[in-house]
Amino acid sequence: RCGYDRRKMVVIPNGYDVTHLTPDPAGRLRLRAEWSVKPGTILLGMVARWDPAKDHGTMIAGLAALQANPSVNWHCVFAGTGMVVGNPELCALLDKAGVRSMVTLLGPRRDIPTVMSALDLHVLSSASEAFPNVVAEAMACGTPVAAYPVTGPYYLNLANYGVSGFNPTLPIAYRWRMQDFGNRVIE
Repeated sequence: RCGYDRRKMVVIPNGYDVTHLTPDPAGRLRLRAEWSVKPGTILLGMVARWDPAKDHGTMIAGLAALQANPSVNWHCVFAGTGMVVGNPELCALLDKAGVRSMVTLLGPRRDIPTVMSALDLHVLSSASEAFPNVVAEAMACGTPVAAYPVTGPYYLNLANYGVSGFNPTLPIAYRWRMQDFGNRVIE
């Protein structure tokens, strides 16, 4: 026989410190000013280390599609290890897509709840995830999320676990065709 004996297993669910992961309205205003985000600008972001599994290329392709819609005023921030100007592969992708001037590379941050609060939409374009903690963290901070279903859950409803302060009906969006990305962000 192959497999696991359920009698010998214990499931330990992921946990989140929702006393730390909370909306930060003052921090939102402070960071948006620090990043020179003008009023009325849609601020997108992705908090993820530079890694092939995170598929930043798909996110950047989506930004290029968004750039093609001149009626949308947007900016994007990337936070995480390797999300720096000194990353030649990342900068080459941004340059090739023509969106480098629309993206701020933040590198690693210790103030992720404040970063999440500054965003209008957190996008996770991972090609592979077991359970995307960053999605639950963004939602706990009150930030809407668009993420591609991969090997993990297709949607989260943290309200089932007694967490409040965000829209419990917000599903993780299904994989978007890149040419529709801009319209979906506007919606």
